[in-house]
Amino acid sequence: MKLKSLKQRQAGVLLPLFSLPSRHGIGDLGKSAYEFIDLSAKAGFSIWQILPLNPSSSGNSPYTPYSSFAGDEIYISLDLLQEWHLLEEVPSYLEDYPKVDYKRVRLFKDKYLRKAYQTFLQDEELKKEYRTFVKGTFWLKKYARFMALNQANDGLPWADWNEEDQKVSGSNAGLEDEIAYIQFLQYIFVKQFNLLKIHAHEKGISIMGDLPLYVGNDSADVYEYRKCFQLGKDYYPLYISGAAPDYFSADGQLWGHPLYNWNYLKKTRYNFWIKRLKWNNEIFDILEKENIYIKDLTCGYYLKTTRHDIILSDGVLSLDENEYNHHHDYEIEFEVEDYDQGLQTFKKIIQPYHLEYKQNCLSKIKRMLETLKNE
Repeated sequence: MKLKSLKQRQAGVLLPLFSLPSRHGIGDLGKSAYEFIDLSAKAGFSIWQILPLNPSSSGNSPYTPYSSFAGDEIYISLDLLQEWHLLEEVPSYLEDYPKVDYKRVRLFKDKYLRKAYQTFLQDEELKKEYRTFVKGTFWLKKYARFMALNQANDGLPWADWNEEDQKVSGSNAGLEDEIAYIQFLQYIFVKQFNLLKIHAHEKGISIMGDLPLYVGNDSADVYEYRKCFQLGKDYYPLYISGAAPDYFSADGQLWGHPLYNWNYLKKTRYNFWIKRLKWNNEIFDILEKENIYIKDLTCGYYLKTTRHDIILSDGVLSLDENEYNHHHDYEIEFEVEDYDQGLQTFKKIIQPYHLEYKQNCLSKIKRMLETLKNE
């Protein structure tokens, strides 16, 4: 069935994969995912939006993954592995548990995934397909080595590893078997996901992915591309992500991701970001079907905003300092719930500085685009 264009009005549903029912403690890429696609198609939906599928690190958040390229093996369907004759019968485990117990599910699944790996090693047809996958997946070997080192170091953050292990081009000695196993897991994950996506397309469903802005510091991304982030000599972040205080959180939020080194990214023509987008373009549908090819994207311009917030009784006063295309400007905003009261307060704030109050100004993005017309 032909997928709808993004220019067409359509309806979709957001459902994390882990929320699906399963025999093994967490939603996966097996039977329930296929049934959900069938149900969505019957209901008239054409988009299934999911949360990130990357391997989550401490805290089990999909927004702090060990990699923004790899898939989390916890989503591999053991039932499908049984159908592929890589496993014998697998018992149910935590089937009716009210929430996901990630630690217990990972330990349970790892036992059977390692059994499946041993059977796989005797299957010449799958091994041939596996070798093609490994050869064509640019991030795989370094990710597998990182995760093997993570296990060898008892899960310690890579910033605390010994000097040899911290080297991106360090030795693989003693890690070969585990690296091969981790690569197998990624091969199976991608194979199962692609088969699910084919079924979705047959039902007229596009799968919309979720690409987080930040990556976790204890990740293969920061380990390999450490110059792309603002890190200290000890490889811990100099600055971390978060959100300013607002009406939802009086103290603000501390997310903990390392901030990007945008100057370095610019010098390297945003190579790290282009790679992330390219891989996600291969996995998900939304960019693909509009014939947008990531490999052809280049950086035409940039905009950098530095925000300074002041919490007042009526709302949040924000001063934005903007830099773009050799231009430099400022804007003041006042975020409030009561417009009339907020307007009076704002005018009192700017009056001593002889600043003019303006409505419906061009946004910073539009101002930046206007400068391009004169170049």
